[in-house]
Amino acid sequence: MIFSIFSVLLKLLLVLLAIVLVLLCLILFIPVRYEIRGEINDPDGSSDFDAQKLLDNSKVHLKVSWLLHFLGVRLDFPGSGKPDLRILWFHPSLKPVSRKQKKNAPSEDKNSSRKRGIYDSIVKKLKAAYRLFRKQRTQRAVRKAAALLRRFAGLLLPRRWNVEGTAGLGDPAAGAKLFEVLGLLYPWTAGHMDIQPEFMLYQFDLHFHAKGKLYLFMVLVLLLEALTDRDIRSLAAKTGALRREEKAPREKRKNGRGAARAAQRGESNV
Repeated sequence: MIFSIFSVLLKLLLVLLAIVLVLLCLILFIPVRYEIRGEINDPDGSSDFDAQKLLDNSKVHLKVSWLLHFLGVRLDFPGSGKPDLRILWFHPSLKPVSRKQKKNAPSEDKNSSRKRGIYDSIVKKLKAAYRLFRKQRTQRAVRKAAALLRRFAGLLLPRRWNVEGTAGLGDPAAGAKLFEVLGLLYPWTAGHMDIQPEFMLYQFDLHFHAKGKLYLFMVLVLLLEALTDRDIRSLAAKTGALRREEKAPREKRKNGRGAARAAQRGESNV
């Protein structure tokens, strides 16, 4: 009897372990795919540059999917500003986070003191960062972190992309410089970019499309490299200590103001 119960429990444990392993493999080894489409519809152009016109004629569509579109997110600009989440054929609504508005506007004295406090805080942060960056270990950590970020950017960059259309800066000299820069980038943009010049008008009639994918297990490998590196861990610990040192006086002032308000309320009640 006991042996049969033990065997059933063992089978259930093995089944649960197999399910966990399958889910883990799905998450790590099935890529997250993304697709971006963007366009600026300005076929006529204009003699004056109008940023608002560019924004009004611009559209961007972002779509992220996983596991044969089992899970997907779509975001359109311009649009409602809320991402469209899809799980299979269901579209659960995402409630926007409400922000509380302050009733009383701060006075000019408070604004000036707050600006002075922000300026002093920025100067203090810059001095602490300079002292920290002068150390050789910090410089090694920054170089290693930059190398990891470059590798992550290489993983995230699209595998297929193209830009086509017409572009003009309203001036022949500026247009020539723009296409001179594009010519220098030709070894990397060959087969991906087809832009026709417009030298007399401001015109941006462009279409952009990119598709890529990201494997989470490769991101996990980069995270493990960062977590196991002594220099990066030391830099993270030092920056955390600096933030705690900066936060301590702020909390002390906040507690002091709270105690003062409580004392004033007590005096008013008396």
